[in-house]
Amino acid sequence: VPLVLNHCRTSGEEDYEVKEYCLQALESFAERCPQHSRVFLESMFSIALEFLSYDPNYEADMDEDEEEDEEPEDDDVSDEEYSDDEDMSWKVRRAAAKALSATIVNFPDLVSELYPKASTELINRFREREENVKVDIFYAFINLIKVASARSLNVEIMQQSPLALIQADIPAIMKAISRQLKEKSVKTKIGVVLVLRELVSAVPDSVDEHVDALMPGILHALQDKGSNSGLKIEALLFLKMAMLKSKPAVFQPHVTVLSKPVFAAVGDRYYKVTSEALRVCERMVHVICPDYQPVSGNLQAVIQPLYEAVMVRLSAQDQDQEVKEGAISCMA
Repeated sequence: VPLVLNHCRTSGEEDYEVKEYCLQALESFAERCPQHSRVFLESMFSIALEFLSYDPNYEADMDEDEEEDEEPEDDDVSDEEYSDDEDMSWKVRRAAAKALSATIVNFPDLVSELYPKASTELINRFREREENVKVDIFYAFINLIKVASARSLNVEIMQQSPLALIQADIPAIMKAISRQLKEKSVKTKIGVVLVLRELVSAVPDSVDEHVDALMPGILHALQDKGSNSGLKIEALLFLKMAMLKSKPAVFQPHVTVLSKPVFAAVGDRYYKVTSEALRVCERMVHVICPDYQPVSGNLQAVIQPLYEAVMVRLSAQDQDQEVKEGAISCMA
């Protein structure tokens, strides 16, 4: 491990392959030899964190707040301006993201120590310009949330748990995520929604104060005719989870605007989209009518279209079993 760390640090600025292979070796050490590599963990973690932002050919001196004010289309222009077929530094950043993820997953007992530094840098790198790297950064952050959430179950005092660290980061996470939901890339959007779903699973009320900011991106994922089934499914899975974890009042103001794309998804030709849309409809019933209370005036207009959308699937003869079960469960 010391030799690999040394080669990674002392190799030339453009020795991309050497740095990439060194980081891949560190990833393997963390995954295959966690007990023996534990003594080097601090150095392994630090170097992975350092090279997560390794981009010597890119001048990224714009302030984050300035970037926030830009239109999403400007990002594409910026990416093209700095793109270079010979620039392979993205492979170093991708290897660093995977190495960082491996240290987080394989040393869960140290997550309270690793989380603060890892979280700050990963959230900052959500702005990564290379899609392949960005996806691995999302997965590294998802693993960080999973490990922190799992470890929190074993901590009696909430203020000392890793979960408290996640809660403190929610405003920064939501700010970064809201921006990424505006990107054109389907892979990026899927990665963002996966992060959201993991966040809601770990911290149930994490999106409650941010639904207004997230809703345009979620609606676009459901409504965009160019969206593939994978993005629609992930958006529906997030909605189902968020509606389950949040109080009905959180989503009641958004039911009317959500109903149209969700009901349209119930009629989708792909059974997985249909089945997940039916599960969202089931959660929507609990949002519209919590604890069997009277339905408020503005939500009454949703009931008939909801019934009709589900009934079409319930009465159809040739249906996938998963769709049938979803329709029956919703109607019940």
